[in-house]
Amino acid sequence: MKPLAFHLTPAAKTELVRFMARIRDFQPVVCVTWRISGSRGWIEPNGDENIESLRPGWDVGFHDIKKLPTGELCELDGLQFIFDTGREFSRLHGATLDYTDEGFVVVESAA
Repeated sequence: MKPLAFHLTPAAKTELVRFMARIRDFQPVVCVTWRISGSRGWIEPNGDENIESLRPGWDVGFHDIKKLPTGELCELDGLQFIFDTGREFSRLHGATLDYTDEGFVVVESAA
């Protein structure tokens, strides 16, 4: 199910296509989901370890099209998407997916 009037900036589309081109193990579908909480970690070039706590918000990832229900897929600007249809789904109505120096960002509508 596609949110009403969900938009994609040119920067977001460019990065989605770039990310998807690197996925070789499966045919990717863009997945927009609500994150309750989480963390991510990385190792700096000098060997230092970093862990960042993530607050609730939208995540963008990729899933295998073969493992998703076809009735849930929708197309946006030529790309296949699936959206989290849980409690926060209505927040996507009128929202825009952008790509900045911080990564993918869902900008919710002010309305």
